[in-house]
Amino acid sequence: MSLRVDSFPNFAEFWLAVCEMDDSESLALVQTFVYAIWEARNRVVFQQGETSVALVLRRVADLHGHVREPMEGQRMRQAQLKATWCRPARGIIKCNFDASFRDGGIAGLGMVARNCDGEVMASACSSPVSISSPLLAEALGLRWTMQLATDLGFRRITLETNCLQLFNTWRSQEEGRSYLSSIISDCRILISAFDYVSVSFVRRTGNTVADFLARNSDTYANMVWVEEVPLTVVSLIDADVMNSLPSGF
Repeated sequence: MSLRVDSFPNFAEFWLAVCEMDDSESLALVQTFVYAIWEARNRVVFQQGETSVALVLRRVADLHGHVREPMEGQRMRQAQLKATWCRPARGIIKCNFDASFRDGGIAGLGMVARNCDGEVMASACSSPVSISSPLLAEALGLRWTMQLATDLGFRRITLETNCLQLFNTWRSQEEGRSYLSSIISDCRILISAFDYVSVSFVRRTGNTVADFLARNSDTYANMVWVEEVPLTVVSLIDADVMNSLPSGF
């Protein structure tokens, strides 16, 4: 779930971070773990029973299995409906990224990082590189964005992509020997550089800034802007901020 437990001084701080996760299944899984541990504790204290890590894990698997399928469908419906950029929780930096794959196997990368007020913390473009498939380009975008976030000193981030295949690949936890698997493995290693990391999916209409930067990466080759974006992107940033305002504003 991309949470480093050792980075929290106490359970309360850990629980606050859990509640800020914008991933409903991971949140449910943490809640299930907490419940199973509490249940095991009560069995030992009040019923003089015995417990073990294996028993707790088996109970978690049993409890979570009953809700996993409904939540899978719910998550996909939420992903389909999420068509605009949404502000991250306070204290989290949302990093939207995208890859533009062109004829001839050329891909450019774009990224924009914003806080809970919609303010730009950074934006960047990576010059076009040769790559064999769009999915590999998106995976490179994920790794590149995580490396940028590390260099920029971000500690708590949400990474957002409009590539559903990459999102599903990240969630699958499957390991392999392909080039794609090695890139994803690199990304999982990079998690240790952060206090909190999550990956979410948004439709392309909610990823317009990163998409524009990726498609124009040959113009802005290997550029990084701190707390700003190119002038050509300002109108897209403003549109995202307006669309993300709570109803009634």
